[in-house]
Amino acid sequence: MLKDKNRKLKFCINTTTIANYIYHQVKLVIFFMTNGIIRKIDNLGRFVVPTEIRKKMKINYNSPLEIYIDKENIVLRKVSEMSDVYFVAPKYIESLSVIMNKCIILFCNKEIFFSSSKQILVGKKISDELKNIIENKKKLNVSNSDPNFIEIIDKNKNNNIRYELILPIISQGESYGAIIILSKNKIGELENKLSQVAALFLGKLII
Repeated sequence: MLKDKNRKLKFCINTTTIANYIYHQVKLVIFFMTNGIIRKIDNLGRFVVPTEIRKKMKINYNSPLEIYIDKENIVLRKVSEMSDVYFVAPKYIESLSVIMNKCIILFCNKEIFFSSSKQILVGKKISDELKNIIENKKKLNVSNSDPNFIEIIDKNKNNNIRYELILPIISQGESYGAIIILSKNKIGELENKLSQVAALFLGKLII
């Protein structure tokens, strides 16, 4: 009778151990398959995005996140801080170019994003001199006779351009790009002010 009880106890212990082992192995497999971190939702429907993910994706306080359903998945996506600029800027800059009758270039994300001139192709890499001006948040308004005059695109000298105005697009102390005005004629005070308004406006669109 005692032996039967011991056998049953051993069987229970063994099955519990095996069940626990299988459970942990399955959890491990699921973890590696999903490559994710599990978080529980509280009674208000909230959950915490893990620190590792926030650091990797550069998600800070007040960073906007989009949440939507994709078939059977709930997707959490970081909204691009430049998305509103990409949506609004081309038409705005194009209209400004028509009013001013000047070539206007919008530089964002390390390349030319929009140009009102077909001679300056979108997607072109900019010169190191222009990168330096934008990174240091400098404003430049010079003629080609000025020693500070720079080429916008590397190895692309354009003798038709006599004047240039460069205005960095700044948001929360960071430089995200620049509005660049190129002209054969001198850039007037009104054109300067309109360009400053455009740079300030686009800076405010950045999240």
